[in-house]
Amino acid sequence: MREDSKSYVMAERNQNRQAIRMGNRSGSHENCIRIGANETPAHALAKYLIASDLIRQGVSILTEAIFENTYKGESGRPDIFVLDDGRIIEIMETETLSNCSEKVCKYPARYQSDIEAKDASTVIREYHERIKQWGRIE
Repeated sequence: MREDSKSYVMAERNQNRQAIRMGNRSGSHENCIRIGANETPAHALAKYLIASDLIRQGVSILTEAIFENTYKGESGRPDIFVLDDGRIIEIMETETLSNCSEKVCKYPARYQSDIEAKDASTVIREYHERIKQWGRIE
């Protein structure tokens, strides 16, 4: 990676960290994959697969980060927040698209247009196929 590219990514990460509640933006939570007690195993596994893949690519992420901005007293909490580019990844399983829309309105406006909704079952199936190609599972 060129030095000017590194500088750009670092600046982008720092700017995106500012949108996160202070307790969630400390370095100890960056690239840490948080799994919630209320998540289904499929949701948690899909989040782990996507997040770990991004981390292996050198991308900085936060999972279950709480945005500083609030909407009607509630803060948004995306499944995966990509610090490098401000992208949000939501894992869909028990949530419907309308539920996801309700979540999105709690995110700061600058992030509402760059949201990827990923179906948990599809993510797991795709990663399973990739691992089979590596010859590690049947």
